[in-house]
Amino acid sequence: MKQKVVASLFALFFAIPFGGIGLGAAYLMAAMIYDGARARDWVLVKAEVTGPESYRYTIGGKTYEGSRLGTLRLGGVSSDVDDFDDRVTGVMAESRVQKKPVTLFVNPDDPAESIVDREIRWGVMLFLAPFALAFGAIGLGALWLIRRLFIDETDPKRSPKAQARAKAHAAMSHGASGAGGLWFFAIVWNAISFPAAMIAIPQGIADGEWGVLFVLLFPIIGIGVLWAAISMTFERLRRGGSPAAHQLNKQRRST
Repeated sequence: MKQKVVASLFALFFAIPFGGIGLGAAYLMAAMIYDGARARDWVLVKAEVTGPESYRYTIGGKTYEGSRLGTLRLGGVSSDVDDFDDRVTGVMAESRVQKKPVTLFVNPDDPAESIVDREIRWGVMLFLAPFALAFGAIGLGALWLIRRLFIDETDPKRSPKAQARAKAHAAMSHGASGAGGLWFFAIVWNAISFPAAMIAIPQGIADGEWGVLFVLLFPIIGIGVLWAAISMTFERLRRGGSPAAHQLNKQRRST
């Protein structure tokens, strides 16, 4: 029981941060699509730029102030995954210096809600996708492991044959855990490393930062882990399964 508690705490150590990051990334992606779709029906309004990321506008005889620039709900975050910062903040800066109004989109049902650029930032979506999928998968996998740790597969109410089959299933699952764990790690690692490299390397080369090529090391490691998972799987198939699998087949034949 003590070992189960320790293992559960260890799994929980992964479930909370990884699952939280995965859920957070998924929320930002869903919110971006949702807000971009809603803003299609919003009205155009001229606004006075009052700061680097703030503006003031009047609609229906009432004045409002806003600071939201794009569909990403994390305000004040700059990135190199797309041209949003150069495009939108550049317009804001130019409008402020030249004292020209900027055009924004206002929700007619809630005039206090406004946005300067309503386009969905697909570069950010691509950047967040590995975190939503891979980190979310790690969090769910850790929670699944915690659940499995406290399932008694040898229920005394079962018949002896049922208990034997359950033990054989458990042994077979344990034997396959090595290959399964390697596959899981390979999928998660590559889901993060490849998109990150695809985004970081072209931008780094364009900026003359050749040190960014170091990022290539991570996809190379991912390919190696994937090859190891494939090799282990084929080796298990070549041997015709584990002893636990043979024991399970024997139990089935005896019934």
